Amino acid sequence: WQFGDGGAATGLCIVTHAYAAAGVYPLVLQAWNADTSVAVTADIHVVSGYTNYVSLDGSHTPPFESWVTAATNIQTAIDANPFAGGVTLVAAGTYSEGSTAWYGASNRIVLNKPITVAGTNALWTVIQGQGPVGPGAVRCAYVGRGCLSGVTLSGGFVRNTGDAYLERSGGGALCEGSGVISVCLIGGNVAGESGGGVQL
Repeated sequence: WQFGDGGAATGLCIVTHAYAAAGVYPLVLQAWNADTSVAVTADIHVVSGYTNYVSLDGSHTPPFESWVTAATNIQTAIDANPFAGGVTLVAAGTYSEGSTAWYGASNRIVLNKPITVAGTNALWTVIQGQGPVGPGAVRCAYVGRGCLSGVTLSGGFVRNTGDAYLERSGGGALCEGSGVISVCLIGGNVAGESGGGVQL
């Protein structure tokens, strides 16, 4: 192993390495036997922290790195946030546009990457779904990885057909895997099966 910052390790299948500074480092893994050797290189992106922004007043200019250039759609900013541990910060407002299909259900947002989506004010940052229960329903949030924090989930509905857990439960949010919902207000959501507010 050559870590690209002067560090190296030999004879290990699994390694741990900490980088001292942000940057792009070429990680090289070389393996060999008596007959031949092979090497592969991958770039490791180390960041000190990454935040992009969402605001109904933003100019929607990728990659949304300030309040002025903020995305006007939360899902677009989530998709544009490239780094594990990054934050998508959402200004106060009611976000009721767009939907993303996941497991056959429509969701206002799908958080399935290791980032945090955080509202600036849980009472006034609202992710609003769409009803009624049925084929046109939109759940507020699917959270399979990462953390959704400091928002209100309201007006979320789910389908009345399909998988009982994935499509007909969790009107406000379906939270599974390593997903976390923290410090959120959840109310006024409906599911035909179970978990009108949140299904775990």
